[in-house]
Amino acid sequence: MHLFSSATPRYTNMIEIAVREGGNQPDPKLNRRLGKVIEEALSQDVRRATIDAAIKRACSKEASKEVEVLLEVRGPGQCAILAETLVPSKGFLNSKINTVRRVFRLN
Repeated sequence: MHLFSSATPRYTNMIEIAVREGGNQPDPKLNRRLGKVIEEALSQDVRRATIDAAIKRACSKEASKEVEVLLEVRGPGQCAILAETLVPSKGFLNSKINTVRRVFRLN
């Protein structure tokens, strides 16, 4: 019996982003980033059927339009913290950025 990997949701999102950013290219031989994400997912025990479903969903019209954003935040002692995040839209990011800043200011 194969157990559901706790990394599955993370890797399905990463697969969808890799397909979208690769010009909707679902072939891992032609889309290097997708190939790398698939390798990582398989090493984390994500089922092949789940990977195939994520690729199919990413190529469909119903694919989510999430955006990957890299933020630089100043932490304690003015150290730079890079936070890579996945948001539904850039507008959502703008509305939530102050919350993120407050969290880093408190720590």
